[in-house]
Amino acid sequence: MAAVALLCVATAAVGKFSLWGPVKAIDEPLFEVLVDFLQTIPGLRAFCEQTTRLGALPVTYAMIIGGSVIYALQHRKVAVPALMILTLFGAHAFQRGIGIVVDGTIPTGPDIIGSPGPFFSGGVQRVIVVFGVLASAAQPTSGWSDRAVFRIALAAGTFEAITRITLGRHWPFDLLAAFPIGFTILLVFRGALSVIESDPFRPPHPLETP
Repeated sequence: MAAVALLCVATAAVGKFSLWGPVKAIDEPLFEVLVDFLQTIPGLRAFCEQTTRLGALPVTYAMIIGGSVIYALQHRKVAVPALMILTLFGAHAFQRGIGIVVDGTIPTGPDIIGSPGPFFSGGVQRVIVVFGVLASAAQPTSGWSDRAVFRIALAAGTFEAITRITLGRHWPFDLLAAFPIGFTILLVFRGALSVIESDPFRPPHPLETP
C-alpha cells in the first residue's frame, strides 16, 4: 500500500513538472521534430494508425481477460487470474486519476491523427502492464528469465510509444513517463503474484486441483 501511495505522489509530481516552462521548451520542439520526421517515412503513418490500437482499452482488456481465462483453465486457479484483471483495472483507474490531478496539456496541430491525450500515455502504460503481466504468468511454464519478462514488456511499450508519437498523440515527456509507471505497476503485480504462489497457508479454491 505504501508503494502505491508513493507511486501516486511521485507520478503527480512528475506530471506537474512536465508542465513547467523549461520542460515544455524542450518537449514541444522535440515533438515537432519527431512527428515531422516519422510521418515522412513511407507507410509508417498508415501502419501506426492500425497498430496503435494495441494500447486501446478494449484490446488491452481483451488480452488480459483472455490470458486470465487460459491461465485458469491450465492451472485450475482463480487467485492469479483475478490478480491479473485487477492489475489492469487498477492501472487504468490510476491513469484516469492522475490525469485529473495533473490536468496536463495535449498536442494540437494539423499533424495530429486521432485523439491526443494528456499526461501520461495510458496506452503505453497499459501495453507494458499487459505484456508484462501475461509474460509473468507464463514464466513458470515458458522458462523465461525475469530479465526476459521485462524485455518483453519494454519492447511492447516501445512499439506502442513509437506509434503514438508518429500519430502526434502525446508529448515525448508523457510517453517517457509511462515507462517507469508501467514497470512499477508490473513490479507490484509480480510481488503480489509471488505472495500468492508461495503462501503455504492459502486454502485451495474449489476450482483448484489438489
